Amino acid sequence: MSNKAHIKIIRALQDNYCYLIHRNGSSSAIVVDPSEAMPILHALNENSLSMVAILNTHHHHDHVGGNATLLEKFPNAQVLCSEFDFQRIPGATHGVKDGEVITIDQLSLKCILIPGHTHGQIAYYLESEAAVFVGDTLFSMGCGRLFEGTPAEMLSSLRRLMSLPDQTRVYCGHEYTDKNAKFAQAVDPLNTLIQKRANQVAKALSDGTIPPVPTMADEKLINPFLRPENNAIRTSLGFSSNVSDVDVFTELRTRRNSF
Repeated sequence: MSNKAHIKIIRALQDNYCYLIHRNGSSSAIVVDPSEAMPILHALNENSLSMVAILNTHHHHDHVGGNATLLEKFPNAQVLCSEFDFQRIPGATHGVKDGEVITIDQLSLKCILIPGHTHGQIAYYLESEAAVFVGDTLFSMGCGRLFEGTPAEMLSSLRRLMSLPDQTRVYCGHEYTDKNAKFAQAVDPLNTLIQKRANQVAKALSDGTIPPVPTMADEKLINPFLRPENNAIRTSLGFSSNVSDVDVFTELRTRRNSF
């Protein structure tokens, strides 16, 4: 059997993204961050798949809300999450450690701890498909709010993600591109690539389709939170070159909170 995997993007709630991963030729499926059960069950049924595992990136309800109902349908499925979140995830069966490699239906995913949004936030890196599932740490042209972590932790986590290969596709937890793009333009006004990406996403959404998944290379060019060292961004914030990257990042996150 082939280990080629297919990744299906599922819209849920108001603006959440959930993901269904299945290997070519297999009837088993892995579900990432089931916000609610019904869209997942519909996708599983439509593709004649059976859920064997849930991967939760963190404990927030809009990422785990479908766990219980899905487990009623598939009681033998594993539920994996960060070891920090084990007591906070409905139905959790295994708390993973940073750097741990998990194998489900012959698909291997590396677990990368990326605290900041929450203490237990974790990413799942599917190297064979050049894909990383990042929850609410990294968004297209944005990053998550700091509910439990510090700016220094979040910047460190983002840099861990930036160390992945440039072609890695970033599967995030929400569709926030429109507002993120407006903020990115406000703090990086000369960057024409921001509007290009914003137009691309706006067209897809207006057509009722899923926007193209950005790569890490894309985000390195248009996401201000990945570029606190950038002189143009610093100038727009009124910061000099001797201000620390963490201070610049903190200012970006503070401004985005009220944008």
